[in-house]
Amino acid sequence: MRLKLNYPVNGCDLDLFIDGQAEGQFAEIHKLIAKYNSVEVFRYDEDEAGLLAGTGLSSEIMNIAQSLLIETNDEISADY
Repeated sequence: MRLKLNYPVNGCDLDLFIDGQAEGQFAEIHKLIAKYNSVEVFRYDEDEAGLLAGTGLSSEIMNIAQSLLIETNDEISADY
């Protein structure tokens, strides 16, 4: 499943590109990219990279991405 959303962080809008899958209450992120004004500031692809890597903000972005994958999967499952 691929998702794209605009996520405000500290008054700045980040574009999140999420590729992953969810099953029940578990989400696996295959790839996650966060961009600010078209500049990549965070990437998760097995390891964290970018300006925000290893920060509290990167943990928040990962948690949001996992929650969105689970929520979107639940909505899709409910439609069937």
